[in-house]
Amino acid sequence: STEYESFDEMDSMDGMAQSQLFYSLTIKSGDNESELEPPMIPGYVIHITSATFGVDVNKGSKTTVLTQTEPDGPFFPICKLIETHNETTNIDLLFDGPAIFKLKGRNVSDVTLNGYLEAPKDEDLEISDDLDDDMMKNMGYGDDAEFASADDDDINDDDDE
Repeated sequence: STEYESFDEMDSMDGMAQSQLFYSLTIKSGDNESELEPPMIPGYVIHITSATFGVDVNKGSKTTVLTQTEPDGPFFPICKLIETHNETTNIDLLFDGPAIFKLKGRNVSDVTLNGYLEAPKDEDLEISDDLDDDMMKNMGYGDDAEFASADDDDINDDDDE
């Protein structure tokens, strides 16, 4: 289930009020997967800041939360919660599109992801398509992608051998 709750917060840097909406998604242990849907407000992103078990935790629960952000893509672990040891953890994830979450582990318990909808920082800020393509290639995506590497001389400037 997803919940939204509005609150206003004063931005101390420039004195302008920004409206933020609380966001919560509960991933049920009995469900195969839970879907995070993109924000209904154009330009906003979902900022997940914590994961927690909640009230009813299964005895001996060790639950890993995994997420998938691309259709048919791999699932990546984002946190592991352990009953009586680490039942809440801080995370810092931004989502501007749909994502799938699932739970794995031993004696898996429900997990609630909490955060807020974050307003765009600067609506005029855009990354050019050329720069975006270059960034993706340098990160290893695309047919001709290569990772940039430094020469051994650049790394070992003090080496006289």
